[in-house]
Amino acid sequence: MKTITVILLLFTMTIAAGYSQSGKPWKFMREEDGIRVYTRNRDDMPLKSVKVVTEVQARLSSLVALMKDSENHCNWVYFNKEARVIKEYSHSHWMFYSYSDAPWPVLDRDMVVEVQLSQDEKTKVVRDESECRPDFIPTNDGVVRIQNCHSLWLLEPLDDGRVRITFEISVDLAGAIPAWLMNLVIAKGPYRTVRNMTQEVEKTPYRDAVIDYIRD
Repeated sequence: MKTITVILLLFTMTIAAGYSQSGKPWKFMREEDGIRVYTRNRDDMPLKSVKVVTEVQARLSSLVALMKDSENHCNWVYFNKEARVIKEYSHSHWMFYSYSDAPWPVLDRDMVVEVQLSQDEKTKVVRDESECRPDFIPTNDGVVRIQNCHSLWLLEPLDDGRVRITFEISVDLAGAIPAWLMNLVIAKGPYRTVRNMTQEVEKTPYRDAVIDYIRD
């Protein structure tokens, strides 16, 4: 079970693209430290989707600065070993690579995603989206390239100065791991990542970060 848990936690932040799941209601799973976790079944993937929701006292610029600092992902994204931007088209559009070292005997996993960042002019809600682009760069020997992934980060400013963080993730990890077993532990990684995020954003330089294209 420990090995399966680790595999499920490899990619809990690096992707960020919304994906429609009409007709599939979210089911509440648990709440801990003010962090609520939901899951729902999918028709197109063997694993359940996961949604994590919490609120944090932070600025939008601080959270975006943290999310875009790929070199620091290993310090708060659960089980991330390497993350880097491989091509940047603009401040709101880039290609991103993530690698995670899985415990023996499971093969390591990596993924390439296309990321789009936007902010609503009226509500100021920040939306960070991405989708797997597995063929963008060559694969590595002995590493399983994730082929199908979608997720979404929403940062919603509240009237009291807090920000509601919503993280949704759907990923097909591939390989010979039974889906029913992975689904038993799939929510642990997203929960840990969001919890770590709320702590990391309080540190320098994120706490006082200023981003000219983000309206706080």
